[in-house]
Amino acid sequence: MFLIAPLPDDLQDQQAALERAVEAAGLKGDLRSTMDLLASDIALLKAAQPDGHRYHKGWAYHNRGLLHLINGDRKDALSFTVCGFLEDVLSRAEESPKVLDELSRPSAQNLVFAFAIPGPVVADCARSIRLAVDGGRLVQDPEDLLDFPAVHRMVSTAPALHGKRIPGLFGSLMEDRVFVGGYYGNGRLDNVLRAIATHLDSMALDGVVAADFVIPEGMGMDEHALMLLGNCHRAIFDFSEGGGQEQEFASLPDTMRGRTLVVVENGSPADVSGGMTLEKARRWGIEPREYSDIDELTAMIDRWLGGGADDKLNAEPPGRDPLIESAGS
Repeated sequence: MFLIAPLPDDLQDQQAALERAVEAAGLKGDLRSTMDLLASDIALLKAAQPDGHRYHKGWAYHNRGLLHLINGDRKDALSFTVCGFLEDVLSRAEESPKVLDELSRPSAQNLVFAFAIPGPVVADCARSIRLAVDGGRLVQDPEDLLDFPAVHRMVSTAPALHGKRIPGLFGSLMEDRVFVGGYYGNGRLDNVLRAIATHLDSMALDGVVAADFVIPEGMGMDEHALMLLGNCHRAIFDFSEGGGQEQEFASLPDTMRGRTLVVVENGSPADVSGGMTLEKARRWGIEPREYSDIDELTAMIDRWLGGGADDKLNAEPPGRDPLIESAGS
């Protein structure tokens, strides 16, 4: 016996009207109305489900999760996305009992690629839910399964629960993103790089520090940082100590020359090696701007941005270039 039931004609009409309203609100950028309409769609289908049967509600759950994700609300985004996935599993368990094709649907894909939950964990959860369906269990509300052991185990592996940002879903325009690179050791990640990012955020920009993002499964740390850098319009590099920022700086296209600020702490000669970094610094004519503390550094950033980050603010008149001299010494 099938527990999933087709929508009657009148309910199809009501849902189609809601979907059109959702699309219209989304096109207007009205996030609140879009979420409310999706919530109404879910409530409508739940209330109309006949005894002993269920209606599929995956579309509304998935889209509500996606909106929370775009809005930076990771916890609710994950919860609604999981519910969308569970809806897919419950339905496909009956419609496609031998193939886990729910794993190719948007909710499952977001669990893996947006929330960085390992694919095998998602697949194991699907199998556990399918066993329950095979045993005749009726689940009309996917939220009732959030405490199911396999679901709880899957959700507990999501890095998003631990405050990591999700690459590809910045919640900002590219023109507002500023990549912040530098050495992470000796407390510099928190005391310098994240302090820069926090200051940028206070200016309605988006300070992007690679350490604050989930690294997608199968991607290396350097590859991940370069991917983030490629999604930013500006960049700030601290060369007070050597680190991965050399590779990031070396990968910058020439179009970033006027949108890149290089800084160095007073008393710390710029720490770069030869090769691509040195060659690019020489070609771009960049001289690091020195700072003594975070207040002086943030004031420097204010001046840089206030003068227009597209101006060649790093370019110096011909003469001494301490970055090049220190790198070659």
